[in-house]
Amino acid sequence: MLQAKKKFSQNFLVDKNIRDKALVIMSKIVSIRSDLPLIEIGPGAGDLTREVVTWQNCYSSYIALEIDIEAMEYLESLGLKTNNHPNFNLIHTDAWQSLNNNPQSLTPFEFPQNFNLISSLPYNIGSRIMVDLAIVQPRTNFAVILQKEVATKARIEAKNFNFWGAWINIFWRTKLELILPPSAFSPKPKVHSALLTGIYYENEVLAEFLTNEAKRAKLKEVLKLLFGQPSKTLYNNLKLLKWDKTKIDTFFTHNKIDVRTRLTWDNYQDILVKVMGEVE
Repeated sequence: MLQAKKKFSQNFLVDKNIRDKALVIMSKIVSIRSDLPLIEIGPGAGDLTREVVTWQNCYSSYIALEIDIEAMEYLESLGLKTNNHPNFNLIHTDAWQSLNNNPQSLTPFEFPQNFNLISSLPYNIGSRIMVDLAIVQPRTNFAVILQKEVATKARIEAKNFNFWGAWINIFWRTKLELILPPSAFSPKPKVHSALLTGIYYENEVLAEFLTNEAKRAKLKEVLKLLFGQPSKTLYNNLKLLKWDKTKIDTFFTHNKIDVRTRLTWDNYQDILVKVMGEVE
């Protein structure tokens, strides 16, 4: 049996009942665009892969991206790529580095323009993968397992409103589908996990700033600065854009915004549009 490695933040999903529930949800997301390739990041011991590879008419091809060479060898020993599953491919790569097109010693992988994503993402890098996915390939529908504390911040009703949740919801209609206890994994993590799904939608509010990768990257940096000091007002966070007092005052007066305003789920996209109009 494959041993989980701490350096890859591996926690294998071993509870069959919970795994089956997760797979049902994942299949529904994938089936929305069954004509697209399906990518799994970090198949590990194949807890999801062994079932997903048997799905019929749910994808044009199935690609599993794995960084751990021992996991690669273990998955290959399972014989998943047989005549019965000719569309399955296992690639030894660092998915996050490939997503960012960074030089690496492993096999570079070029993500297709449109695909579906499933994954039990490693806790140490899962949220960053999703942030970068929005920049590189935002039209991706996904069903991913993340640390619960991270996943809950994508809920519109979340009180702990932050950059990550705001950013994710610019591109996807998200839903927290399932809570997974530590006992569902081996080794048991110290925290709960959650299955988060996202369906891509055309964002009309921010449309002009989402048309290419460079614009999306710029939008991310500006939004991140606006959350630079979460407890501060918008007025104070605008200082992080290197705006002087005159420019900030003019911005609030011109846009008829109260200087005491803070970012909320209801106002952040409209405010971001106004800010982007000043920084482009």
